Amino acid sequence: MPFRKFIVLVLLFSLLVSVAPLAAQDDERVFPVTIEHQFGETIIESEPQRVLSLGFSEQDALLALGVQPIAVRYWYGDAPNAIFPWAQDFVEGEPPVVLNMPFSNLNYEAILELEPDLISAVSAGLTEEEYETLSQIAPTLTQTGDYINFGMPWQEATQMIGDALGKSDEAAEIVAETENRFTAVREQFPQIEGQTIAVAYNDGSTFGYFTDQDVRGRFFTDLGFVIPDDLIEIAGDSFFANISDERIDLLDQDVIAIASLQFVEGGRETLESDPLFSQLEVVENERVMYLDQTSEDALAFSSPLSLTFALDAIVPQLERIYGAQEQATTQCEDGFRLLTHEFLLTEPVCIPEDPQRIVIAWPLGMTSLVRADAPLVGAFALQGAINQFPGWEEELTVITDIGNPPNPEAILALEPDLIMGPYFFFQDESTSNYPGSVEADAMWTSIAPTVVFDWQTTTWRETTDIIFDAAGRADEFDALMLELDERIEELAGLIGNPEEIELTIVNIGAGYTRTFTQYAPGAMIADRVGFSRPASQLLPVTPEEYFANPEAYPGFVNDGFSAEVSLERIDELDSDFILISGLFVNNEDNQAALDVILDSPLWQSLDAVQAGNVHISDVNFGGGDTGVMHYMLDELAEAFGVADAFSENPYVIQAPLPE
Repeated sequence: MPFRKFIVLVLLFSLLVSVAPLAAQDDERVFPVTIEHQFGETIIESEPQRVLSLGFSEQDALLALGVQPIAVRYWYGDAPNAIFPWAQDFVEGEPPVVLNMPFSNLNYEAILELEPDLISAVSAGLTEEEYETLSQIAPTLTQTGDYINFGMPWQEATQMIGDALGKSDEAAEIVAETENRFTAVREQFPQIEGQTIAVAYNDGSTFGYFTDQDVRGRFFTDLGFVIPDDLIEIAGDSFFANISDERIDLLDQDVIAIASLQFVEGGRETLESDPLFSQLEVVENERVMYLDQTSEDALAFSSPLSLTFALDAIVPQLERIYGAQEQATTQCEDGFRLLTHEFLLTEPVCIPEDPQRIVIAWPLGMTSLVRADAPLVGAFALQGAINQFPGWEEELTVITDIGNPPNPEAILALEPDLIMGPYFFFQDESTSNYPGSVEADAMWTSIAPTVVFDWQTTTWRETTDIIFDAAGRADEFDALMLELDERIEELAGLIGNPEEIELTIVNIGAGYTRTFTQYAPGAMIADRVGFSRPASQLLPVTPEEYFANPEAYPGFVNDGFSAEVSLERIDELDSDFILISGLFVNNEDNQAALDVILDSPLWQSLDAVQAGNVHISDVNFGGGDTGVMHYMLDELAEAFGVADAFSENPYVIQAPLPE
């Protein structure tokens, strides 16, 4: 790889905060010290006195720890003595010797002449051969094998260097202080949480981006941004990816951070005059962060001393992008708090700290909120919940049914102080079917603070998390999920070999027969128990990709949760075991539809049917209520003959709910 390209792509390590070098402790250091790394272990017999910094950036960690290296390795740029501006005040007396050794070109003779007693090469990208040769000169540090070369997080790199110097406590304090700076920025800009970002570069001719395996990408994920999965998948095992002109849309995220403007002739003007780049929505909305050269260097250096510089440069950019929103967040009145969440569709919204009259326009999480003693006054699809939860009539019928779709007048009459529901109930009709974020229509927000979530591209668990957070029941959510996870693990153990069983889950009702994809809530539970699923019943792309072009995936229903199966194609249901889901007991039309299937000769010919491996449940597993998940576990336990040994369902009410 040309050295220029190496400079552009491997500007390493991400750290963010001002850290003063800590004074050496007076207590005696404990040596020898053993450091484990990718090539084995290094034993340091006594406290090092002549440390040579061979990594491209770790002289900063040494200086922060109060150790001035005898030599540092030149990386790039014109920093005096290869010490960048943020570290110059930490150099005393004669500056370190500068080693001009490009990547993979080590001058062992020059290193030997310096007589080091420790070679710090954590950020050097050493090969095993280079490590073995250096180790014959002096004990040598290299990165762990947990990361690609140059991908070791700054926290771990700093701690490793501190451990080797006998300064573990000082290193831990530096890491903690630095992380506190990240936390402070996240708290200043809560809108960042969950926002997607492309950490982009241009080497003069080609666009690309860094992943979270690179220090620049990790810098922004540490602030709360998210690098989308499809960008990470395209990069594969690499920490970056070049992209063609045809795929420049990959950069069109909530925010772009340009990490290499100094390598673009003409800088920002050149980029923004590019016809493809300039047409990206994120560029048109002026949500692109540009940094000056020194700040880019600090971002790439990712050291205990460079991160303050980088943060100081990033904060004004965040204020420009999020300033208006940030100002709005400070206006929450007494008794209200700001709700932020990675999967929240509305902009951060002020909600009551302790809501007393909650309306939820979705069945998801409803019975769980009742168990958590949340003050629900109105809810959606109540009769369906009552049908599915025997014994819950008393608890649920005291809640008002708000209609389907929700009736604004009915909700207004309830005098709620918090409204929650999915985007299609609460957004303006002019808004697209699946926006990245939406604003609740003024009609609803005039009634009460309105929390809008997405139920299609998030899991039922993620959506329930939002609901419980908004209801002020975050602790109860964690307990409910732990309760569910324990029963999932228990059932998997009772069945013994679920991974060897191919399971079809089919939902039958009047006018439809559908198999559940892997994104349907009930199917997620079966998958977590460990069952395998027929490949033909799985959505071949992510929900986001499906919603972007549903016509490309015929047969799947427009929620991405299921696929239609006609009577003539009943053979597609065959597998080791078939679980039928639906509401049959109190619904004659659904029962009639089920009878048509069961009487079909094609159905009778299925291997699973002939083997008696069919179970019919009167629970609709397409819903995402946590209580439904427990009922599905019960149905699976009964289907596989382990119900007697399975723990009691916490959603089966034998007596009134506890106070």
